[in-house]
Amino acid sequence: MSVFLFPDKARRSPFSQFHRSGKILLLVLFLGGASHGFGQKAGTSTETPAETNGKTVPVTLAAATETSNQGKKGSGDNSSSTSSSTPAAAAENTIVLDTYTVKASREGGVVTEGPQPVQTYDSAQISDSGAFSMEDFLEDLPPAEDGDEVLILIDGQPAHIDPETIPLDMIERVQVSLYGSIPELGAYAQGKVINIILKKDYVGGDIGERIRVAAAGGGFHQYTKFSMNVTKRRWSYFLSGVYWKTNELLASSRELSRNQDHTYRDGTDMRLAWGTPGVVQAASGNLAGIVDSGGNPVASALVPENQNGLSLTASDFLAGDTALSATAYGQRRFNTSEYRMLIAPTRRHNLNGSVTYKRGDRFRISLSGNYTETKVERIGAPPVTAASSKTLVPAAHNPFGQDVYVGLVHTEFGPTRQTARTRNAQFGLKMSGKIGDITPPAPGQHSTAWNWSSSIGYQRYRSRTIATDLDKDAFTASLASDDPALRFNPFGDPALGPVNAHLYPGLTVYRTRLDDITNVRYNAAANGPLVILPGGPLRLALAAAYHHQDRDRENTNATSGNPARTEKTNDSGAGSASLNVPLFGRTNTAPLLRRLETSASYWQNMQSQGNRRRSYAGGLVWSPARSLLLRARYSVYENKPAKSTFAGSESLVTETFIDRARDDETVTDVTVFTRGSISAVTSKSETQTLGFTLEPTFLKGLRFSATHNIRQRHRIYQSSFSAQEIINNESSFPGRVIRDDPTPADIANGHPGRITRIDTTPGNTGEAEVRDLRFSLEYRLPRQQYGRIMLRAYATHVIDSDYQVFPGVDYTYRSTSGNNPPEWTFQGQASWNHKGWNTVIRVNHTGPRMNAPIDDPGNPSYTTMNFDLSYQFQKPIIGKFGRRLRIGVGIANCFDVEPLYADTVSGYRTGSPLGRMYTCSLTLPM
Repeated sequence: MSVFLFPDKARRSPFSQFHRSGKILLLVLFLGGASHGFGQKAGTSTETPAETNGKTVPVTLAAATETSNQGKKGSGDNSSSTSSSTPAAAAENTIVLDTYTVKASREGGVVTEGPQPVQTYDSAQISDSGAFSMEDFLEDLPPAEDGDEVLILIDGQPAHIDPETIPLDMIERVQVSLYGSIPELGAYAQGKVINIILKKDYVGGDIGERIRVAAAGGGFHQYTKFSMNVTKRRWSYFLSGVYWKTNELLASSRELSRNQDHTYRDGTDMRLAWGTPGVVQAASGNLAGIVDSGGNPVASALVPENQNGLSLTASDFLAGDTALSATAYGQRRFNTSEYRMLIAPTRRHNLNGSVTYKRGDRFRISLSGNYTETKVERIGAPPVTAASSKTLVPAAHNPFGQDVYVGLVHTEFGPTRQTARTRNAQFGLKMSGKIGDITPPAPGQHSTAWNWSSSIGYQRYRSRTIATDLDKDAFTASLASDDPALRFNPFGDPALGPVNAHLYPGLTVYRTRLDDITNVRYNAAANGPLVILPGGPLRLALAAAYHHQDRDRENTNATSGNPARTEKTNDSGAGSASLNVPLFGRTNTAPLLRRLETSASYWQNMQSQGNRRRSYAGGLVWSPARSLLLRARYSVYENKPAKSTFAGSESLVTETFIDRARDDETVTDVTVFTRGSISAVTSKSETQTLGFTLEPTFLKGLRFSATHNIRQRHRIYQSSFSAQEIINNESSFPGRVIRDDPTPADIANGHPGRITRIDTTPGNTGEAEVRDLRFSLEYRLPRQQYGRIMLRAYATHVIDSDYQVFPGVDYTYRSTSGNNPPEWTFQGQASWNHKGWNTVIRVNHTGPRMNAPIDDPGNPSYTTMNFDLSYQFQKPIIGKFGRRLRIGVGIANCFDVEPLYADTVSGYRTGSPLGRMYTCSLTLPM
């Protein structure tokens, strides 16, 4: 881009850089070159003022010349130098150029878009978004087409700093692909690809503070940031840091989660099926001496309340209600909302830095790094021990004189706890530049230079997770201990006073998991024109990558299925090529052929663990008129999974599941595990897209795009599973739900045995097809005498969605099922920026799911609105302090819309349990 910027001093004397020779030849050459390239993107056309939206101005430049005798006297002049300062001399040295058109608009999508839609957000849109940080801005982007993987690049290269900490003022624009790739960058992901493009000569930084509080209390959030970027000649230095804090939000603090008994709305009683004090069940037959109100013997009895359990007789127990259950299950319930966290308290520290050296556009090298430390503390419900053979109390140690089982919630133990601390450190060296002729091309011509980049990065991720739980084996032994001082008393009520508090320290187990992951990455890429065709440059983009990973996991006091130590090494290599062929362009337009381009790309990744992935695509764009672009694309993604993974159980804190096959029984003592070996075949995904972009000339500033997508997935490979979804669809996932043998009571009720384990090992799941329409609208009001007004909206309408794991077997969807999309989603934003004021209104809408989920048969829609207002002072507010200080306030979820109900332990889906939130922020540029 041949843009010439003069500092104030240079503007006052624009030619002081030239040798004072009295000649203006260099000036004329300079002006001649500037008149062709000033303020334009290299290679752009200067067709007509109507097309450029520029305004016509005359350009007049005066040259101050002087003569030098280099120590000799000139004719009629006794001074060493004489300046032409008279009006006549000034007029004589004044050059008046022809009228020149100054362009002040950016290129539209009809000119720049390819077969695959890529959303672009420029600096004005980022500034007007109301985002406090880059993290906020990225969170508000539309969701990806498929998958939740997010690949973030900085200037088209892998990021070795945390992209979310980059100051917003440092960003020139952001490119977002929701289709999992930006082929010209060699970037591919199962989800979203984001490329953050930084300003080249940014100098500055900021410090800021934001707090966010919920109107209903809980979940307090604090975000503190600082950044600075200093440029000195060819060197640039960047430093940034973030402190991030979120307080806990307990389920008991929200009405939607406080009441876990959903039977009043035809749902499930999500309370634990055991309580405190405990419940007793005969190991076989009925309990001696216990009969119900009709005089019938029963198998279960309730421990009486408000007593210490030391002098009980069988007659003191309360007979179980056979209408609830023939066993001890469900005779007492326990609400866990006081112990369940909707939001866990989190602390995060983040520090980034980089040093960059550059020699114009030819060469740039930077060394950058990042360190992040995060601590998350969770609590869960107190330990639960169900009445079973593992809770047997011998006849000699209970009032019934027979072997019995006891089931109870261990409230004296307190909540189970899990603390996770992670440390992530990385650094990398990146180089980039251009090869060939980097001189800005003349109008109508194209640059022949190639761009290249390479990088090497090192990352080490360490995680330490400690879980505190009841040692079930020690508890079993304590129930049968012959030593009264060590024997656990299950027949007392802790509400009256301590019963077993002195024993719990010896019955506590601390499970520790240590993860240590090291990554080394090499990346290289190049792109440029192979040849200049009549329609423009035929461009080729190449990229290659190598990744080495060492992963080590160590378990202490592990539950069954967790090996004490696991080590894995994986090497992977990837390569990609992308070719863009312009058949018609600006230099050879024809009727109905203003632009016609084809493109093709190929990417492949191979890993030493046996994983093979590849993606190939082809596309076409056609512009028959200045305001219209048509595009088509076909892509294929294939994934041959690895043969092994990390074995073990990922659940360190007790979770609650619903067993649909046993009349919606709630179960907690279930092990969720993954096997070390994977048995899966190659999956395949095909995507066809047809779309258009419209930029009508009669409505300047409007851009509207629509895309029709058909996506077919075969032999779908899932790298992770929801345990509850497997339970809901047990017949579709044979062998993944592991149960005990049914008891006689189970057989009588037509129930299978109790769930003991759930296998969530990655694998293939079936077939799926989705057809949808995606709409994107952007409108910038061209008249800005009342400020800058922008509108932006993104919507998806799912026409049809079909998902089958087993042919002919109906699938039971949960409200959070990824294969059950909402019929409509919408994200809209309107912003107004004027004289320091900035106002943003955002609307988010999620429509009903395509299939009514089992945990919310009503299947309603959900809509929220956010409002942000900020003001930036242009002058210092106190002395010299406060210039450009920005103060912001905001309301999230303005109308306090509650999340949608779901028949789950949390009681909701789709939305935040925080409700209405108030935000206040301060940002001071440096």
